[in-house]
Amino acid sequence: MKVYQVQGVRHNAVVFAESPDEAIAQATEQGLVGDWEWPEAFEVPPPKGYRIIYDPQLSSK
Repeated sequence: MKVYQVQGVRHNAVVFAESPDEAIAQATEQGLVGDWEWPEAFEVPPPKGYRIIYDPQLSSK
């Protein structure tokens, strides 16, 4: 699981995903970024010395 910043024309979002395409799909499905915004996803690496621990049971849905 990686962190992606999804950038659109007017809105930005940060999501957990396996790939840039999945990140864009999540952001548009959740209404964070509109599909009309030509969204692009960029991986956000953690700061040096940090790692991301993702537990889907802790995510709030």
